[in-house]
Amino acid sequence: MFKPTQEQLDILYAFKENRVLKVNAVAGSGKSSTLRLLAENNPEQSLYICFNKVVAEEASEKFPQHVICKTTHSLAYSYFGVKLKHKMKRPSGGYRNVAWTPAEIARYFKIQDFPCGDDSDIKANAVASFVKQTVRKYQNSPDKKIGQDHLPRVELTDILKAHPNIEIKKLMLEILKFANRLWKERTDVISLVMADHDTYMKLWQLSEPALNYEIIYVDEAQDSNPVLLDVLSKQKHCKIVYVGDTYQSIYEFRNARNAMELINAPTKVLSKSFRYGQEIAEIATFIIRGAIEVKGLESIPSKIVEITDKPYTKLFRTNAALLTEAVSLVSQGYKVHCAISVDDYIKKLKSAEALFMKDYKNVKDDSIVPYSNWYELLEAAKEDPELKRIANTVKDAKVQEFINAIEQLVDSTEQADILLTTAHKSKGKEWDNVIVADDFDIERICGEVKYQQDINLLYVACTRAIKKLDVPFRLYELMMLEKGYICAD
Repeated sequence: MFKPTQEQLDILYAFKENRVLKVNAVAGSGKSSTLRLLAENNPEQSLYICFNKVVAEEASEKFPQHVICKTTHSLAYSYFGVKLKHKMKRPSGGYRNVAWTPAEIARYFKIQDFPCGDDSDIKANAVASFVKQTVRKYQNSPDKKIGQDHLPRVELTDILKAHPNIEIKKLMLEILKFANRLWKERTDVISLVMADHDTYMKLWQLSEPALNYEIIYVDEAQDSNPVLLDVLSKQKHCKIVYVGDTYQSIYEFRNARNAMELINAPTKVLSKSFRYGQEIAEIATFIIRGAIEVKGLESIPSKIVEITDKPYTKLFRTNAALLTEAVSLVSQGYKVHCAISVDDYIKKLKSAEALFMKDYKNVKDDSIVPYSNWYELLEAAKEDPELKRIANTVKDAKVQEFINAIEQLVDSTEQADILLTTAHKSKGKEWDNVIVADDFDIERICGEVKYQQDINLLYVACTRAIKKLDVPFRLYELMMLEKGYICAD
């Protein structure tokens, strides 16, 4: 049994006094041990919820027997997932259209090209992609019905910019019509149309389930999506503790909502990290603008330094920047491992190239399909750094060069001199030596107008390091200016 810190003892007391409690825990501050402390001191029948199967299995071994440990999706599976199990993958045997890809959705529902009013059309596959996105957003919302709030607003705005004469309201109604049909087919146990894990989660939420436990512990609560939050908000009969780090909420693009911001309840803090020392703690505090004074562990001599010795891990904001670096490093003879889905990126690159060449039948990646022509993609790339890098690679005729270099990557971290991954993929992990790449937009983080998702993503990246951390010079410069160690020009 470990000796609790004073902050943990404060949390223990606060939970006895409140039905709902939030614990805002900085990176590496012992969220799991705090939850176990609460469970050991509250012997009532309890439920521990997390988002990862491996974490749930590990928790089952460590938590007291009166605590049932499950993932969010496993809660819904026994009620609705089991009924849709046969629809979670393609049927065996010969090919059948299961309305999964945009092209399949377009064929299945006989979606037509949509006229733009300027002698061009939005391709049927692009319309189908918007339909799929609409259903995905609905499945991750608390709403009872599909509506305009679930439409892909960014993509539709880009289309309106590229085609000012398009009847955008008519297009929106067309998308909603087919989205409702797709949802109906996904939830029909007889239909061949494929479902996914979010489909049965949504059905579970719509059924307004009662969770028969006296206490519910929610781990990594900042990543709870609106579906789970809606279910938990209706559990008035039990006590709930939400434990998470408001600054590790980095999945807004998946419609995850930051429960740490949405839940109105007394809040306690775990501010001391057991992962890294004070220098890294100070830069973490600077990134989140002092909202929490992050404290490092005195016994770890962490340093903010330039890292040149191998091995090291380098974290990026985008896959495109990561793979650009990988190509460069491979050409220099380094053994590089990329901890991202390289095949997915190659598919995206080839689809963008096909769009550029007007080879529309080979535009197959779901993220490129929404663009009916190259001009539309370039409009979107103005606001999307990853898409801009992809567009530049295609325009510079370097797609095959990228693919050749990627084929030379090593298969595991054990073989590698250098590990490259993204900040999103790094969450929950740690390394001795970490370099933060310069594709993070420091002005969006430290400028007058601050973007919370950018702040959170950089915070996650910097708090993966244990011993040495190498950060973009502009970030370090701004921190030194604030501390008064250097003077502004």
